[in-house]
Amino acid sequence: MDQHTSDHVSYLKIRIQKLKENPGFNKEQIKAYEKVLNIANDSSNYEEYTKQLGTDSDLFSIAKSEQIDRYRSMKQLYEKFGLQENSRVYAKREEVALVCNSYADLATKLPQTISPVTESEANEKINQSVLVLQLLFQVNTIANGSHQKEKAKQTKQEFLKLKALDAKFSIDSFFKNPYRLLNPFTKTQMNRLVQRIESILGEEL
Repeated sequence: MDQHTSDHVSYLKIRIQKLKENPGFNKEQIKAYEKVLNIANDSSNYEEYTKQLGTDSDLFSIAKSEQIDRYRSMKQLYEKFGLQENSRVYAKREEVALVCNSYADLATKLPQTISPVTESEANEKINQSVLVLQLLFQVNTIANGSHQKEKAKQTKQEFLKLKALDAKFSIDSFFKNPYRLLNPFTKTQMNRLVQRIESILGEEL
Protein backbone atom coordinates (compact mmCIF):
# COMPACT_ATOMS: atom_id res chain seq x y z
CA MET A 1 0.00 0.00 0.00
CA ASP A 2 1.46 3.36 -1.04
CA GLN A 3 1.67 6.36 1.30
CA HIS A 4 -1.29 8.15 -0.27
CA THR A 5 -3.59 5.16 0.27
CA SER A 6 -2.15 4.57 3.75
CA ASP A 7 -2.93 8.16 4.76
CA HIS A 8 -6.43 7.80 3.38
CA VAL A 9 -6.98 4.57 5.34
CA SER A 10 -5.87 6.34 8.52
CA TYR A 11 -8.37 9.11 7.85
CA LEU A 12 -11.19 6.62 7.24
CA LYS A 13 -10.41 4.77 10.47
CA ILE A 14 -10.44 8.01 12.47
CA ARG A 15 -13.79 8.99 10.94
CA ILE A 16 -15.31 5.57 11.71
CA GLN A 17 -14.03 5.68 15.28
CA LYS A 18 -15.60 9.13 15.73
CA LEU A 19 -18.90 8.06 14.18
CA LYS A 20 -19.11 5.01 16.43
CA GLU A 21 -19.20 7.27 19.47
CA ASN A 22 -22.84 7.86 18.48
CA PRO A 23 -23.75 4.79 16.41
CA GLY A 24 -27.49 5.39 16.68
CA PHE A 25 -27.17 8.73 14.88
CA ASN A 26 -24.55 7.61 12.35
CA LYS A 27 -25.77 4.21 11.20
CA GLU A 28 -25.66 4.87 7.45
CA GLN A 29 -22.37 6.74 7.62
CA ILE A 30 -20.67 3.94 9.50
CA LYS A 31 -21.78 1.44 6.85
CA ALA A 32 -20.63 3.71 4.02
CA TYR A 33 -17.23 4.46 5.56
CA GLU A 34 -16.59 0.81 6.44
CA LYS A 35 -17.37 -0.27 2.88
CA VAL A 36 -14.91 2.30 1.51
CA LEU A 37 -12.31 1.30 4.12
CA ASN A 38 -12.51 -2.36 3.11
CA ILE A 39 -11.86 -1.41 -0.52
CA ALA A 40 -8.92 0.78 0.51
CA ASN A 41 -7.42 -1.99 2.67
CA ASP A 42 -7.59 -4.42 -0.27
CA SER A 43 -5.84 -2.01 -2.64
CA SER A 44 -2.09 -1.91 -3.16
CA ASN A 45 -2.06 1.70 -4.35
CA TYR A 46 -4.33 4.71 -4.73
CA GLU A 47 -4.94 4.09 -8.42
CA GLU A 48 -6.20 0.58 -7.70
CA TYR A 49 -8.27 1.93 -4.82
CA THR A 50 -10.09 4.46 -6.99
CA LYS A 51 -10.55 1.82 -9.70
CA GLN A 52 -12.12 -0.59 -7.18
CA LEU A 53 -14.45 2.17 -5.99
CA GLY A 54 -15.81 2.35 -9.53
CA THR A 55 -18.80 4.67 -9.81
CA ASP A 56 -18.27 5.65 -6.17
CA SER A 57 -14.82 7.10 -6.83
CA ASP A 58 -16.22 10.51 -5.91
CA LEU A 59 -17.28 9.02 -2.54
CA PHE A 60 -20.89 9.97 -3.17
CA SER A 61 -22.01 7.09 -0.95
CA ILE A 62 -20.52 8.90 2.04
CA ALA A 63 -22.17 12.22 1.21
CA LYS A 64 -25.49 10.42 0.73
CA SER A 65 -25.18 8.59 4.04
CA GLU A 66 -24.57 11.87 5.87
CA GLN A 67 -27.80 13.30 4.48
CA ILE A 68 -29.81 10.19 5.36
CA ASP A 69 -28.51 10.09 8.93
CA ARG A 70 -29.15 13.81 9.41
CA TYR A 71 -32.73 13.73 8.17
CA ARG A 72 -33.53 10.47 9.98
CA SER A 73 -32.25 11.89 13.26
CA MET A 74 -34.25 15.09 12.83
CA LYS A 75 -37.38 13.11 11.95
CA GLN A 76 -37.04 10.99 15.09
CA LEU A 77 -36.33 14.03 17.25
CA TYR A 78 -39.45 15.84 16.11
CA GLU A 79 -41.50 12.65 16.52
CA LYS A 80 -40.33 12.39 20.11
CA PHE A 81 -41.52 15.92 20.86
CA GLY A 82 -44.83 15.45 19.08
CA LEU A 83 -44.03 17.93 16.31
CA GLN A 84 -45.63 15.89 13.54
CA GLU A 85 -45.52 18.58 10.84
CA ASN A 86 -41.77 18.98 11.23
CA SER A 87 -41.31 15.22 11.43
CA ARG A 88 -43.10 14.71 8.12
CA VAL A 89 -40.87 17.28 6.42
CA TYR A 90 -37.72 15.42 7.45
CA ALA A 91 -39.28 12.04 6.64
CA LYS A 92 -39.78 13.29 3.08
CA ARG A 93 -36.19 14.54 2.90
CA GLU A 94 -34.93 11.17 4.13
CA GLU A 95 -37.07 9.41 1.52
CA VAL A 96 -35.63 11.54 -1.29
CA ALA A 97 -32.03 11.22 -0.04
CA LEU A 98 -32.37 7.42 -0.11
CA VAL A 99 -33.00 7.42 -3.87
CA CYS A 100 -30.44 10.09 -4.85
CA ASN A 101 -27.71 8.69 -7.10
CA SER A 102 -25.37 11.63 -7.53
CA TYR A 103 -24.23 14.93 -6.06
CA ALA A 104 -26.43 16.60 -8.68
CA ASP A 105 -29.43 14.73 -7.25
CA LEU A 106 -28.61 15.93 -3.75
CA ALA A 107 -28.24 19.49 -5.00
CA THR A 108 -31.47 19.57 -7.01
CA LYS A 109 -33.93 17.07 -5.55
CA LEU A 110 -33.48 17.70 -1.82
CA PRO A 111 -34.22 21.44 -1.97
CA GLN A 112 -37.53 20.56 -3.62
CA THR A 113 -38.58 18.64 -0.50
CA ILE A 114 -38.09 21.64 1.76
CA SER A 115 -41.47 22.93 2.87
CA PRO A 116 -40.98 26.28 4.59
CA VAL A 117 -44.76 26.74 4.68
CA THR A 118 -45.30 23.54 6.64
CA GLU A 119 -42.43 24.26 9.01
CA SER A 120 -43.54 27.86 9.39
CA GLU A 121 -47.06 26.74 10.32
CA ALA A 122 -45.70 24.33 12.93
CA ASN A 123 -43.52 27.05 14.44
CA GLU A 124 -46.41 29.51 14.37
CA LYS A 125 -48.50 27.16 16.53
CA ILE A 126 -45.71 26.93 19.07
CA ASN A 127 -45.14 30.69 19.14
CA GLN A 128 -48.84 31.36 19.46
CA SER A 129 -49.17 28.91 22.36
CA VAL A 130 -46.35 30.70 24.19
CA LEU A 131 -48.14 34.02 23.72
CA VAL A 132 -51.37 32.57 25.16
CA LEU A 133 -49.49 31.22 28.18
CA GLN A 134 -47.91 34.61 28.78
CA LEU A 135 -51.27 36.37 28.56
CA LEU A 136 -52.93 33.85 30.88
CA PHE A 137 -50.33 34.68 33.48
CA GLN A 138 -50.42 38.43 32.90
CA VAL A 139 -54.20 38.65 33.39
CA ASN A 140 -53.77 37.17 36.84
CA THR A 141 -51.00 39.57 37.85
CA ILE A 142 -52.60 42.87 36.79
CA ALA A 143 -54.23 44.74 39.70
CA ASN A 144 -55.97 47.44 37.66
CA GLY A 145 -59.49 46.21 36.83
CA SER A 146 -59.87 47.92 33.44
CA HIS A 147 -56.42 46.84 32.30
CA GLN A 148 -57.17 43.34 33.50
CA LYS A 149 -60.32 43.17 31.38
CA GLU A 150 -58.45 44.43 28.31
CA LYS A 151 -55.79 41.79 28.83
CA ALA A 152 -58.45 39.10 29.29
CA LYS A 153 -60.06 40.10 25.97
CA GLN A 154 -56.66 39.97 24.29
CA THR A 155 -56.09 36.51 25.75
CA LYS A 156 -59.39 35.30 24.31
CA GLN A 157 -58.50 36.71 20.89
CA GLU A 158 -55.07 35.07 20.86
CA PHE A 159 -56.56 31.81 22.14
CA LEU A 160 -59.00 31.81 19.20
CA LYS A 161 -56.09 32.47 16.82
CA LEU A 162 -54.35 29.42 18.25
CA LYS A 163 -57.48 27.32 17.69
CA ALA A 164 -57.57 28.58 14.11
CA LEU A 165 -54.01 27.27 13.66
CA ASP A 166 -54.77 24.00 15.46
CA ALA A 167 -58.44 23.06 15.24
CA LYS A 168 -58.06 20.37 17.91
CA PHE A 169 -56.48 22.72 20.43
CA SER A 170 -57.98 23.11 23.90
CA ILE A 171 -56.62 24.08 27.33
CA ASP A 172 -55.90 20.39 27.91
CA SER A 173 -53.55 20.51 24.92
CA PHE A 174 -51.08 22.38 27.12
CA PHE A 175 -50.48 19.04 28.86
CA LYS A 176 -49.78 17.10 25.67
CA ASN A 177 -46.90 17.21 23.18
CA PRO A 178 -45.73 19.47 21.74
CA TYR A 179 -47.34 22.18 23.89
CA ARG A 180 -46.58 20.62 27.26
CA LEU A 181 -42.87 21.16 26.60
CA LEU A 182 -43.51 24.90 26.90
CA ASN A 183 -46.07 24.89 29.72
CA PRO A 184 -44.70 25.76 33.19
CA PHE A 185 -48.06 25.37 34.94
CA THR A 186 -49.66 22.41 36.71
CA LYS A 187 -53.26 21.51 35.85
CA THR A 188 -54.45 23.09 39.09
CA GLN A 189 -52.62 26.32 38.33
CA MET A 190 -53.89 26.35 34.76
CA ASN A 191 -57.46 25.86 35.91
CA ARG A 192 -57.12 28.85 38.24
CA LEU A 193 -55.72 31.04 35.47
CA VAL A 194 -58.52 30.07 33.09
CA GLN A 195 -61.25 30.45 35.70
CA ARG A 196 -60.02 33.97 36.49
CA ILE A 197 -60.21 35.01 32.85
CA GLU A 198 -63.63 33.45 32.40
CA SER A 199 -64.95 35.27 35.47
CA ILE A 200 -63.65 38.58 34.07
CA LEU A 201 -65.11 38.00 30.62
CA GLY A 202 -68.31 36.38 31.84
CA GLU A 203 -67.88 33.64 29.25
CA GLU A 204 -65.84 30.52 28.58
CA LEU A 205 -62.38 30.89 27.18
